[in-house]
Amino acid sequence: MKNSTLGIQFSWLAAHASARRAVLCGLVLNAGLACAHDAMFEPAVPAASGQFVVRFSDDGKPLPYPPAKLTRVWAYNAAGQTVTLQPMPGDSFSRISAPADAALLALEFDNGFYSKTTQGTVNKPKNEAPSAVSALWAKKTGKYVIQWNGTVQKPLGMQLEIVPLSSGLPKAGDTLTVQVLWNGLPVEGLKVSKGEHDNGEKTDINGRATYRVQPGRNFIWTERRVKVSGDIDPRYDSLAVASNLIFVAN
Repeated sequence: MKNSTLGIQFSWLAAHASARRAVLCGLVLNAGLACAHDAMFEPAVPAASGQFVVRFSDDGKPLPYPPAKLTRVWAYNAAGQTVTLQPMPGDSFSRISAPADAALLALEFDNGFYSKTTQGTVNKPKNEAPSAVSALWAKKTGKYVIQWNGTVQKPLGMQLEIVPLSSGLPKAGDTLTVQVLWNGLPVEGLKVSKGEHDNGEKTDINGRATYRVQPGRNFIWTERRVKVSGDIDPRYDSLAVASNLIFVAN
C-alpha cells in the first residue's frame, strides 16, 4: 500500500512539474524571450531500417506531447515525389516508417497558444482567456536529410524553412551556405546557428547564412517572431516559428 501511495505521489509531482514548466515557458515567451523547444526527427533506437521518431524537446530534454500537435509528417523519395507518412503515437513521441528510397523527411508541429493574462499565463488562445493581455502562437518545422540529392535543395513551402544550397553532402569542416525562407521568400536578419543558445550568423538580404559543418550529427536552427494584428486572428497577436535542418556528415 505504501509503494502504491508513493507511486501516485510521484506521478502527481511529475505531472505538476511538466505543467509548471509549460506555464513558465509561456511566461518567458510572452516576455519576448525564448524557450528552447524544438520538434525534430531522430533515428529510432535500437536502429532499424527506415525507422524514425519525432521528439519534442526542451533544451535537448525530451518532453511528451499530445499526438495532435504533430500536424503533418511527410517524405520525399529519390525522384522528388511526396510521400505522406502516418505517425504512430507512443507514450512520449511518435514513430514513423520512411520509404526505402526516402531522401528527405519533413514535419510541422503546432505547440499551441500561450496567453498572458492579468492573473498569469495560460495555455489558451487570447479569445478564450479572460483578461488576456497578449498571446503567442508557437509552431515548429523540421527536416531530416537521409540522402543528399537535388530534392534537399528545393523549398518545401513551409512557413519557415532552412534550405541548404550545396549540391552534395558537405564534409566535416566545410562551410555550408543555407537560405532561410518565410512563406517561400528570403528573410533577412534571422540567426542561423547550432541551437537557440549558440551565437550563429544572421541571414543577409537574400536570406543566406553560412554554417560550419561538424563531424556526425548536424543540427541547424533558426526562428522568426512576428507581431500579428488582432483583426487578422483573435486567438493571438504574436507568432513564433522555429525551424531546424538535420543531417549527418563524415
